[in-house]
Amino acid sequence: MARIVNVNNYLPPVVKDAREFKRIADAENPEFNLQWENIDVLWANQYVMESTIEGVERWEKIINILPRANDTLQDRKIRILSYINRTLPCTMKVLLNYLESVCGSGNYSAILDPVAYTLQIKTIGLSEFAIEDVSEMLDIMIPADIVYTYTNQVG
Repeated sequence: MARIVNVNNYLPPVVKDAREFKRIADAENPEFNLQWENIDVLWANQYVMESTIEGVERWEKIINILPRANDTLQDRKIRILSYINRTLPCTMKVLLNYLESVCGSGNYSAILDPVAYTLQIKTIGLSEFAIEDVSEMLDIMIPADIVYTYTNQVG
């Protein structure tokens, strides 16, 4: 949300044409624009998938997880979401919401056979480290009496 501030627009008509006030306003404009950019970054960092690297580092510090040496920013975001979304007991709806947040719309499938107590989960295009994080999360979320298979299809 880029917002361009021009203090000249807010000057009262009495001083609007004074050269000194125009110069003061021109000097203040970059500072106000910088503050709006900082506010946009702070706002984005509240949401994991919108976060900058600083936001991801802050999330990791809050939930006390360490990034791996060769993690991408996306891998780190997925790990944070995996931690945040640990909701027990797991229902099918919770599982689908988790897969939606990690994989994106249409990049996963989950087929449950309630009679045989089996669950087939397939994701598309996750990185090697994201696959590890999803596997760990599935081990936590899925009840022990359900046998599940998890596969990832490369892009």
